[in-house]
Amino acid sequence: KTETLSSGLENVGRNITNLKSLSLYKPLMPFVIYLDSNPFLQHLDIVLEREGSLNELFNILSSNRTVIALRIKCEDIGLFHDEVGKSLQLMLSSNKSLQCLEIISRASNCTLLIKYLTTGLRRNNTLQELNVNIPISEIINLKKFFEAT
Repeated sequence: KTETLSSGLENVGRNITNLKSLSLYKPLMPFVIYLDSNPFLQHLDIVLEREGSLNELFNILSSNRTVIALRIKCEDIGLFHDEVGKSLQLMLSSNKSLQCLEIISRASNCTLLIKYLTTGLRRNNTLQELNVNIPISEIINLKKFFEAT
């Protein structure tokens, strides 16, 4: 049985037992989701609007063992910086349950995101599906990045 909750409430999902799927369509700090309070949560679809939110979510998921599918839409996040990249890399290196990852972003400097993503993927053997949607303006930078590596 899959329950889906769509809301922007602060304590969303905290006291719902057997919650397997959580979709949040309004920006929300990830720590209010209380992933540890929902030991059955397997699918998380979340909208984030600050680098700090993204960084914190990756840090939380580094030790999470239940989420198997993660979809992140990054709203109005400017640059992916080293701290976010390192959190992503650590999450991919240490999380052994995540099978599906989708990142939708309009951010600039996606080359840095791809750098940490590829490093993290080298240490990950559970991810089966990866989708990264980036602005078309970043395609040229990515082409240069892959030609250099």
